Amino acid sequence: MTTGELSDWEREFYGASRRADAAPMFGLDAASNTVAYAREVGLLDEAFGENLEVAPASAALLRAARRVRLITVTGGANFPSSRTYRPLPEAAGARSGWRRWCCPGSYRPVAECLESFGLVTEKAVPHTFVQRRFTGPQERRFAASR
Repeated sequence: MTTGELSDWEREFYGASRRADAAPMFGLDAASNTVAYAREVGLLDEAFGENLEVAPASAALLRAARRVRLITVTGGANFPSSRTYRPLPEAAGARSGWRRWCCPGSYRPVAECLESFGLVTEKAVPHTFVQRRFTGPQERRFAASR
């Protein structure tokens, strides 16, 4: 399939199972093309291609964070620092609720950041959350070095 054919197929596939009363979803990733594609095919209502490790969150992202009720991170919790994790709960304030983190490495820096907002971390043990495979040895080494 071409990229256009794939995005048409995914838009139709995901659109067929999307509920009219679905909670709004927004995505944040340093890879702007990743979240832009997810928005294009209907997985996200808003997409933010921002790297909070190198620049402050945009005003639009902070406005979106004020509406957040659930933050889910899959596979990237041990790469970024509190520079990435701090702005969202700061913007959301008391309105922000549950967080779900699937961490391939140490979660302690994230937990310490969230503790500063009075948030408690509970570990889901012994449950395992399946993640994608590494793209190759270079990505595996990079992830293991963090």
